[in-house]
Amino acid sequence: MTNPNWFRTSYRRNLVDMHIEDWNPEFLSQFDPDKYYENLVRAHVKSPMIYLQSHVGHCNWDTKSGHRHQSFTDCTKKMQRLFDLCHQGGMDVVAYYSLIYNNDAYVAHPEWRLLDINGHGTRFDTGKGQYFGGSRYGLCCPNNLGYRDFVLKQLDEIFDLFTLEGIFLDMLFWTRPCYCDACKARWKAEHGGDIPTIINWNDPTWRAFQAKREEWMQDFAMMVTNKIKSRNPNCSVEHQFSTMMHGWRQGVNQNISIASDYCGGDFYGGAPQHSVACKLYYNMTANQPFEYMTSRCYPGLREHTTTKTEDMLRLSVMSTLAHHGAALLIDAIDPKGTLDSRLYDTYGKIYADAEKLEPYMEGKLVQDVQVLFNLEGKYNPDVNNVAVGTPRAADDSSPHTNAVMGACRSLQQMHIPFGVFSNWKPEKAEGAKVIVLADAYDLPQNAVEYVEKFVSDGGSLYMSGRVNPELVQKLTGIRLDGAFQAPMTYMAPTADGQPLFTDHNRDYPFAVTCGLQKMVMPNNFHGTVLATTVLPYDPPAQNGELHPDPSDGFDYTAPNARFASIHSNPPGRFTDIPSLIKTTYGQGTVVYSAAAFEMLDRPATAPLFANIMSLLIGTRQWSFASNAPQQVEIIEFEASEKNRRYINLINSQDSFQIPAICDFDVSVKLDAAPSQILSLPDETPLPFIYENGYATFHVAKLPICNFYAVEI
Repeated sequence: MTNPNWFRTSYRRNLVDMHIEDWNPEFLSQFDPDKYYENLVRAHVKSPMIYLQSHVGHCNWDTKSGHRHQSFTDCTKKMQRLFDLCHQGGMDVVAYYSLIYNNDAYVAHPEWRLLDINGHGTRFDTGKGQYFGGSRYGLCCPNNLGYRDFVLKQLDEIFDLFTLEGIFLDMLFWTRPCYCDACKARWKAEHGGDIPTIINWNDPTWRAFQAKREEWMQDFAMMVTNKIKSRNPNCSVEHQFSTMMHGWRQGVNQNISIASDYCGGDFYGGAPQHSVACKLYYNMTANQPFEYMTSRCYPGLREHTTTKTEDMLRLSVMSTLAHHGAALLIDAIDPKGTLDSRLYDTYGKIYADAEKLEPYMEGKLVQDVQVLFNLEGKYNPDVNNVAVGTPRAADDSSPHTNAVMGACRSLQQMHIPFGVFSNWKPEKAEGAKVIVLADAYDLPQNAVEYVEKFVSDGGSLYMSGRVNPELVQKLTGIRLDGAFQAPMTYMAPTADGQPLFTDHNRDYPFAVTCGLQKMVMPNNFHGTVLATTVLPYDPPAQNGELHPDPSDGFDYTAPNARFASIHSNPPGRFTDIPSLIKTTYGQGTVVYSAAAFEMLDRPATAPLFANIMSLLIGTRQWSFASNAPQQVEIIEFEASEKNRRYINLINSQDSFQIPAICDFDVSVKLDAAPSQILSLPDETPLPFIYENGYATFHVAKLPICNFYAVEI
């Protein structure tokens, strides 16, 4: 029987993509399980993920239900040999299987296809081969009963032939609304009527359809999970969950996490996304560690022979380890079935260093500030009344996601301890000093109730932008009356707010390009106005003025025909309408910003946001502080049972070669002086100073990562 807890001590993982067709007899003809295994040993891999099937649909075993890879001779024996070698070498084996994305099934069974509003399958592509969404990829609908039965048969065959510790199910998401017969029938049976064709987030029917898409994806994922557990209760199940941060079209909220033993998925958004994804995974996974995957290919999977530098790969692995997550590096097999052993030598150097840090993967993440990620807010409220299938319907943006990323960027740059939690489990914010609702529109009721109680009981809250108007009014007394219709708005600090705005003042206010809500103040407002709204100059009306020859086609009566400055819209109309306020609710404190300015990547954003956080925390103190440059990320874990704190430093510069950062201090908040501070993994004692409740040590050089233990 396999070990059900294998993943709890596995931090070095590997995957080799094998999405290879079989029309050429050379394809996978040189696959050698012994050489494959030798590369895993060379790389210090603890848990390899091995392909038994791919997006192409070809099975790497002698299948009865599907299509065996024709040029991969003796595939069953070779894969069994590889599995056996890994087990004999003390490795945990995870099988890879692609759901929904299956070209073989798509071609063989047209009735299984996921169809767009025009009845076209995913391989109908006028662009002739868009990457990840065009003629190369055939998608089957998870609502189709024939396809569902096929998947169950495939899983039975896998468990009949292979012994494995876990299985990874890839591609558990929609790519668009599906209008196949199976979806139409299920919608009609469960809701009634026809599937809506207009994207309108104010329409209850459209919202019900989106909820069904999420529900149906969870149902499909749970069907697969239950099947696997019926064959081997000890086999771990991981469904692809990088889509937690993708847009509404994927139909993913917490549904995939519910069906998984731990969270995991692949990301390609660089250091800022890496930081946020790790923290969100940490607070969403059923079991630790979560898994963070990324490809060795640069900039992505389509450049097969372009590999990230050792610095880039090391940054990815160590950033994951700094969050106490499991790192998985993705390689891609050569069509003929070979691997480049040089890459595994590089992996080996990185993973050998990572292995030395594994004994310190303990404790709880310190999260003084908790940023809420609303899994139901991954859409753009401005994209409304849009027909499905039109170009504008392809807008998958989410201002809320942008605001969350911006808030986290500021917290990381200003070295404020933070985490990211979701509306699914708001209780994960327990213990936070501040909660951030960054442009968090459409918050579900459970999250609203949690936040209200959090503030009432003495917590501090920052809200911005289009967060639920009812919540804003309840906590502040302020009514929101839509957004200003202006090309640019500004926030001008008042005398009370000026200390927050280090780079701006009333004459030179903070510029806002992300929309600014109109606050309607109550007569009895008991809070403090920290900034007011400034609008651009109002151009004069066109009153019979001479215009140039209109033959150029420009409308000289249009609002933008006159301006103060041709390149910009400088501040010109100063109002008394607040744009930033502070007030109290119950025992707690609330700051509301009419603009989600935190999403703006500007030099003054992080200092302003950090000053607001300090205003909210009051006389309390952050769990750590530092004078390090903004490129340094600091992550702290508290292992109270061992009287230890772990301080992990990441040099988060996205670069081919990452230059070291030198000479800065890190201070850790402690009730008493520590017995010692150790550099890990060699546990060399470091000098430190304890004063004003902080133990401070000096970092002479941060190459890519440094790990420390503070003994209390």
